[in-house]
Amino acid sequence: MVIALGDEFRGDDGVGPAVARALHRAGLPARILVSYGDPVELIDWWRDARVAVIVDAVMRPDPRPGRVHVLDPSDLQVTVAGTHGFDVGAAIALGRALDRMPDRLVIVGVEIADLGPGRGLSRAVTAAAPGVARAVVDVISGEPGSAGDHSAP
Repeated sequence: MVIALGDEFRGDDGVGPAVARALHRAGLPARILVSYGDPVELIDWWRDARVAVIVDAVMRPDPRPGRVHVLDPSDLQVTVAGTHGFDVGAAIALGRALDRMPDRLVIVGVEIADLGPGRGLSRAVTAAAPGVARAVVDVISGEPGSAGDHSAP
């Protein structure tokens, strides 16, 4: 299962939905869903999944737009902050408390810098899309090296 988070009307925050469309067009054999980030929705979607991958835009100090991070949920507290009005870490904690977690959860984050109004991704984030899709496929297929940071080509 792939859960893409984001808002296509907030610049680079639309990277999740853009990657979801690309994965769907490529015929990825996984359930692909798009969300604005409702924690209850996320928990309901991922609870019975063997592998769930969240694709999201992330903000970091001194961002390198387009840099891809493949993270374990335990990395969230220190490493990244999502762009939504809730904390993905809090949704994970709630899912654990309710015993509604997938067997494996991985976050594929893309560093962004532009959250301005309007559709369309920046050049750097657009260029990162193939690397994001590759990271998602690697996680789903269980390929070695499917964790860690990946720079955009």
